[in-house]
Amino acid sequence: MAQACIHDNFYFNDSKLAHYLARLRTREPGTPRLAMFETWVLTDLEPSNVHCPAMMREGVNVPMRIRLRFEIVLVVLAFLVSLVCFVHAAQVATSSSPVTTASKPAPSDNAQPQTKTENDMLKAQLEVIRDYDQRLLATVYASLGGVFLLVVLVGGLNWFTNYRLYERERDSLRQSLQLASQEEAAKLTEVFQGFKNEVTSALSQDSQKARTAAKEAVQSFAASVRHDLAMAELHNTNFRAEYFVSRNDGYRATQEWVDYLEVLDRLGWLDEHWVGTTIGKIEAALPMANALNYSMQTKLFKLLDKAPPAVASDVARLKKAVEAKKKST
Repeated sequence: MAQACIHDNFYFNDSKLAHYLARLRTREPGTPRLAMFETWVLTDLEPSNVHCPAMMREGVNVPMRIRLRFEIVLVVLAFLVSLVCFVHAAQVATSSSPVTTASKPAPSDNAQPQTKTENDMLKAQLEVIRDYDQRLLATVYASLGGVFLLVVLVGGLNWFTNYRLYERERDSLRQSLQLASQEEAAKLTEVFQGFKNEVTSALSQDSQKARTAAKEAVQSFAASVRHDLAMAELHNTNFRAEYFVSRNDGYRATQEWVDYLEVLDRLGWLDEHWVGTTIGKIEAALPMANALNYSMQTKLFKLLDKAPPAVASDVARLKKAVEAKKKST
């Protein structure tokens, strides 16, 4: 039979939710969070914390079972007593002698004495009285047997009626317990599902925040690494350009200064100061170089087009110098 138990102490609130979330954050890596949460909730719902009303326990009513067994014992004892009474009455009836009447002595010449006649008469009266006693005892035993038989019949009918009522009451109680257990299970399932949804939502939000923070941290670190690499490339390009200028290699120096402008563009430093300084260095290295090839000239002009308006005159002058260098060669 189903057993319905009501939990009186277990409830869900913000403090319990925060407690579960703190425990989930400190879990070991690779452990499923939802499985751990279900284990904790089921542990809080252990049977020692559950209150079960007495009328909803498994089994039947103990006093009623004892009463039914006692009635059965009484009916059996009454039946045995009535059977003994009937058997004893039958034995008494069969063992009783028939009533005998005293016979008058026949007249004869040899008459017996008067005392012998009186003794026979007294014996006959004694036999009659004994026969009456036996019949009276048989009647009493038969009456007792009938009474106990009536008790057996009444007790058996009472037991049968009580047993039917007990069966009906047990079936009704079983149905009520099943309904109560189903309702209570549905309530607990609903509460658990709601709390599970809350925990899942909270875990999802925390996970989303963690992913966002990790993504931002990775992006920041990647940007820092890119910046450091660009700065290293900027210093390396500047060093190489200065080296080729010192060797009077104007073409390679111009090529390095163009790459220098490209690095400035990646860093977002194409401002008036950096572009103006770099244009001056390209103009200084351009007389020592031959004409620029098409790819280098195209890259240079694209980078110069991104220069701020404050250095527009310097950009125009450099473009004219590059065109003139190309025509002169």
